Order: sequence, then structure tokens, then C-alpha cells
Amino acid sequence: FPVTIHERLEQELRKLVEEGEFTSLSEAMRLMAREYIKRKKHKEWLKAMIEEGLDAIRKGDYVEYTPQLLEDIFSKARQKAIAKQG
Repeated sequence: FPVTIHERLEQELRKLVEEGEFTSLSEAMRLMAREYIKRKKHKEWLKAMIEEGLDAIRKGDYVEYTPQLLEDIFSKARQKAIAKQG
């Protein structure tokens, strides 16, 4: 389907094609559309993860961060790594 873009954007895209970044304007537009969709999906996923975390906090379903907690996590990870090396 035909697409109308701003003249300045078209110039930038043509420059990228001339520099060899893309083989054609169509390829550039396809890549931009794919990247936009990918970023949008990632943004939606991040929002869902944030909401899940906020829900957990509201319910009191979390562990408070302390330096000791971090040390315990690292200690357990080191122990597992040593056990794997056996």
C-alpha cells in the first residue's frame, strides 16, 4: 500500500539507502515498521511486569531488599556453582 512520509524523513531514508544501510526505501520502511511493532510489544510487556510487581507490593507479597539478602543470594549462587563443578 502506498505510504506518504514527510519530505525530510524521505531525504534521510534516501541518504541511508545511498550509504548502503538499506537496499531500498521499501526495505527501510519495512524494518522501521517491524522495529516499531517490536518496541510496542516490549513496552506492553514492561507495563504488565510493572503492574504485576505493584500488585504484589499492594498484597504484601514481596521480600524487602537488604544488603544481607543480596549477600545470601550471592552465597547460594556460589554454593550451587561449586556443587556443579563437583
